[in-house]
Amino acid sequence: MQFGGLKLLSSDAMTVPAEDWSQVRSPGRARRRLKRGHPQRIRHYPAADPKVIITRDAIIGHPVTIARLARDLPTIGQRRVI
Repeated sequence: MQFGGLKLLSSDAMTVPAEDWSQVRSPGRARRRLKRGHPQRIRHYPAADPKVIITRDAIIGHPVTIARLARDLPTIGQRRVI
């Protein structure tokens, strides 16, 4: 896929570490106990990095980010008139 002469490349390696605290009943208490070394119900997972790397001839990003970029590129620059 190309945009204005730039190739849109996707890389699964472009992730950032993320945490899911939805299983924790009391986040404040869990944070305190985590500092003391007690195990908590926090899920650690790699999330899509919203940043992209722009080189001379390519834009490189996570597949989710590249798909979102490719979806929004045709509408970038257009103004909405109400």
